[in-house]
Amino acid sequence: MNKFYLTKLQLFVFLLFTANAFSQSIIVNHPPNPSTAINSSIGNDNKGIFSADSFSILQGSLALGELTLYGADGIGGLEEGITGFNIYIFKNNINTPLGNPSDAADAVYAIKNIPLSAFTWEKGEGMDFKFTIPMTAANGGNQVVLNPGEYWLSAFPTVGYPVTQGAFWHWYGSAGASNESVFIDPDNLANGGFTQWTQLSTILGYKIYGLAWKLTNEALLGVEPANLASVSVYPNPVKDVLNITSQKKVESVDVFNLTGQKVINNTRIINNQINLSNLISGTYFFRIILEGGKIETVKIIKN
Repeated sequence: MNKFYLTKLQLFVFLLFTANAFSQSIIVNHPPNPSTAINSSIGNDNKGIFSADSFSILQGSLALGELTLYGADGIGGLEEGITGFNIYIFKNNINTPLGNPSDAADAVYAIKNIPLSAFTWEKGEGMDFKFTIPMTAANGGNQVVLNPGEYWLSAFPTVGYPVTQGAFWHWYGSAGASNESVFIDPDNLANGGFTQWTQLSTILGYKIYGLAWKLTNEALLGVEPANLASVSVYPNPVKDVLNITSQKKVESVDVFNLTGQKVINNTRIINNQINLSNLISGTYFFRIILEGGKIETVKIIKN
């Protein structure tokens, strides 16, 4: 790794809603740990380095309310450079996001170029720099609704210059996510070769299970979720036989353990069922390939 990259790496890693019938709740709460931070910004040339953190929606469809992100202005001058904000939500794809901000065709939500009027930022003590984004306002007045599942959030400001030539935002580390947090440098701006999602431990030497952010919900107004599930699996947890139902024909199923190792390869289901009696107890990701090439990823617990 060359000296130029190490120098840059030190920088890169350096609506309230009220209603009588509704009580706002917290979906994600990862308090900031300022000892670790990773760049997450995009420049006016549409190139950037992005970070992402995993989260889960456990039961029922939820409308996302207010998103708060904790980070730092590492070299100063960030507030003069901000021109907008961006929020991407991806499905989980074996411990990494399914897609990235530079190739977001598979994103559940890609909310780009949020205007300055739709979010706020606050410069705190020292380098602290916090963003607060009401999700419905950021999405043009349309609620951001998610079904139960495993997701990844990638969020970052747009600055009015290339990110290699000025101040950019660093997302603080935290704890509490189910997967190790990741980053990506699609255009290899830092010359590190990390053009695919990469776990932070690759450059930090230790694992970070969470970035610093908080997310609440708001009253669901009855809109259809953008990611309406096309696959249903049950029971979960499962002991022997797993049932898989889908609006489309299931072509095959791959099964991965938590380290990403494929333990069942291209198996076909019979009568909408797959026998897992020979699979040892643990947590697995099932990648279900549907007719037409669509892929659904589901986390299953095997008893």
